[in-house]
Amino acid sequence: MTPIALLVIQFGLIAAGVVVAWVVSHRRLPAPWSAIGWGVLAFPLSQVARMALMIPAGMGLTAWLGAGSAALTTASLVLAVLTSGLFEEGTRWIVMRYWAKGVRAWREGVAFGLGHGGIEAILVFGIATVTGAVLLTVPDLITSTVGASAPEQSAALAAQIQALQHLTPADLVPGIWERALAVTFHVVCSLVVLQSVRTRRPVLLLLAMALHCGFNAIAVTAAAQLGSPVVVELVLTACVAPLVWVVLRGPLSRRRVDGDAVPA
Repeated sequence: MTPIALLVIQFGLIAAGVVVAWVVSHRRLPAPWSAIGWGVLAFPLSQVARMALMIPAGMGLTAWLGAGSAALTTASLVLAVLTSGLFEEGTRWIVMRYWAKGVRAWREGVAFGLGHGGIEAILVFGIATVTGAVLLTVPDLITSTVGASAPEQSAALAAQIQALQHLTPADLVPGIWERALAVTFHVVCSLVVLQSVRTRRPVLLLLAMALHCGFNAIAVTAAAQLGSPVVVELVLTACVAPLVWVVLRGPLSRRRVDGDAVPA
């Protein structure tokens, strides 16, 4: 099986899993499609706002620290981690507070998180699949073009192409696993933000932002330090597992959330 076919299969499995999660949440919770839809809308809105900051900030960091420098790489990662929590959770709060006024119960908060995390998974892996297919189709052209315009990125690009050319079915598992963890994490954060909106406690919004930044910081650090994708996903699983208990039996359980409502 060709690497491009494997990329398409991985994307298909992730997209199918997302759709199944949406349908199950609609039928079994049950949650209205509108709650899922508001979550779907929140993610791209957050990224538009985020990019409006990151693009000029990235240009400024490049001019200050120098293209290809280790300091620029570190600063860019820190910026990405911080803005992820700030903009995704901030947008989630704005959408719930002012637009999605029908999202107020536990089941709707879960559906919102599935919508947010699900569309992120589809978009991220959709773009990755297209990018990977292009790199595999015309690797020499892309390598020469990047080498001429940004030689400091040539080594990383060559390593990426080589990894894609030697892709195996087993290599697909960590990516699918990571998205399942990410969607679960989005459900948790959506419930925290929902509680912030319903109980009028801004500190819970700050908690969601801190959780989001912390989770992404652990993911980035683990990927850089541990190397093995499987080990990285085990670390992230250990982080997400307690949060699943919080949603099912703890402070964010259905009984606690639906019994702690304050009209917003």
